[in-house]
Amino acid sequence: MLFVGGVVMGVTGFGYALVGTATLAALLDPATAVVVMILPMLATNLRLVTELDRESLSACFTRFRPYLAAAIVGTLLGMALLDRLPSRALALALGVLTLGYVGLKQPYVPVPGRAAATDYCFRPTGPAKAALGFASGVVFGASNVAVQTVAYLDSLELDQSTFVGVLAMVLVGISVVRVAAAWLLGLYDAPGAVSLSFGFPYPASFPNEELVDAAETVFEAEGDRALQYGGGDYAERLTDAVVEQERGRGVDCAAENVLLTNGATHAIDVVCQTFLEHGDDVFVEAPTFMGTLKLLNNYGVDVTGFGMDGDGLRVEAVAAALEAREAAPKLLYTIPTFQNPSGTTMSLDRRERLLELAEAYDFLVLEDDAYGQLRYRGEPVPPLASLEGSGRVVRVNTFSKTVAPGVRSGWVLGDEGLVEEVTRMRAGGVNTFSQSVLGCYCTEGDYGENVAELRARYEERCEHMLNCLERHMPPGVDWTEPAGGFFVWVAFPEGVDTEAMLPTATEEGVTYLPGHLFFPDDRGEECLRLSFSHVGLEEMDRAVEALARAARREMSAPGDRQG
Repeated sequence: MLFVGGVVMGVTGFGYALVGTATLAALLDPATAVVVMILPMLATNLRLVTELDRESLSACFTRFRPYLAAAIVGTLLGMALLDRLPSRALALALGVLTLGYVGLKQPYVPVPGRAAATDYCFRPTGPAKAALGFASGVVFGASNVAVQTVAYLDSLELDQSTFVGVLAMVLVGISVVRVAAAWLLGLYDAPGAVSLSFGFPYPASFPNEELVDAAETVFEAEGDRALQYGGGDYAERLTDAVVEQERGRGVDCAAENVLLTNGATHAIDVVCQTFLEHGDDVFVEAPTFMGTLKLLNNYGVDVTGFGMDGDGLRVEAVAAALEAREAAPKLLYTIPTFQNPSGTTMSLDRRERLLELAEAYDFLVLEDDAYGQLRYRGEPVPPLASLEGSGRVVRVNTFSKTVAPGVRSGWVLGDEGLVEEVTRMRAGGVNTFSQSVLGCYCTEGDYGENVAELRARYEERCEHMLNCLERHMPPGVDWTEPAGGFFVWVAFPEGVDTEAMLPTATEEGVTYLPGHLFFPDDRGEECLRLSFSHVGLEEMDRAVEALARAARREMSAPGDRQG
């Protein structure tokens, strides 16, 4: 992504921020995406500025000094807005600004009044330069979008090298100010801030030596075949290992019921691609996995979220909605076991009731079981796919949590005819070498023993986080107590906005993911997700204590509810 943006900028003088920020905003909170891109942009533009000789640089500075000075002032206001704008508003602004510029620059459809507006806005007077510079700085400070600056310089009909150099000079001046402003506003993680944001496995859990041994075994047994299209026998063994694992969970299946994918998200994507059309209705838990929400948004479907409690999805709320609607959803997506982000597990009676509704109203159930093998206490609850025989459950799973995320291997499991449909829609291939190594590791290595060890280590982390929350959190704060998985869901009193609290928490020494990221609508602002899977116990203690300090500051602020 950064490489593509850099190439575009080197050729045209713009594109780096446009490509980089838009891509990152699809993966991260938009404000975080904007801030992350500041330093790479500064480094890139510094290199371009050094290509101007001293005389050219002096002439450019003299000519564009009013624009640059006003842009620096404007960017301070833009950075302040970045610290306050809601994520959805910022994401919308990024899209509108980018598409607006593309629409103005495209040569195929005439835009009425474009030439007159350009002449009016880009008048060569000092006040006009200052006004345009200020407006450009505000937009750039809040969004990384510099298309307005590009348009201004483009109107001057500069030669290519001067155009690129002047643009780089302007962006260097603005970016230096933005780095300082971002630091002062707390938009960068403070030194020593502990991240409880993402569900990364802890590095010591990776079976490095076993995977190296498996790779050597694969090469010794299969040679070049291991690197050829389709792989060798060990790649096929992975399907057998998946079947054995699923049967161990009570799912009646054979190799014909399994399609290997590049991880669970790829599995979810290919299922959506197979069965969803623009405008279809989809039901989800609220909250739910934000990666799936992004995928569903890409398919243009109408997503309805249903609340949860300690027993998982409120299935009777789903039943009431189905009874009141004219049409059933095409699909219901659920993480019934150690749900992401809440950590809750759907009870057996609710699972059975959900399957009854799927049969009565004729919709598919997409069961995501990424954390199902990581149970730390209590009795296992049967997977949805083990409880029904009508073929309405499509099940996805992954080795990312039980082996390592980097192996990028998951699977779809379902009725044979359904798997055939998904196979036809799957675009591109899968990493057969990774599958060969995993196939060897799972069938000839210590996979089962290592998963048991993972359970013990994650249980220790989970219990430690719960104890930390109990010791440090102020009254009025609640949290889930998961029996497995990676996450704890924390709920604050009404009036606390966890996105607005994030800079304070970062200053205190912790980062997290705000709750609204996990909802398809406007709910969740008083909640947040914590991950206990990655950090050490001492770091976790410091992080939760820091979160508690931030919570007390937020809850005691004027206008907020007292804890």
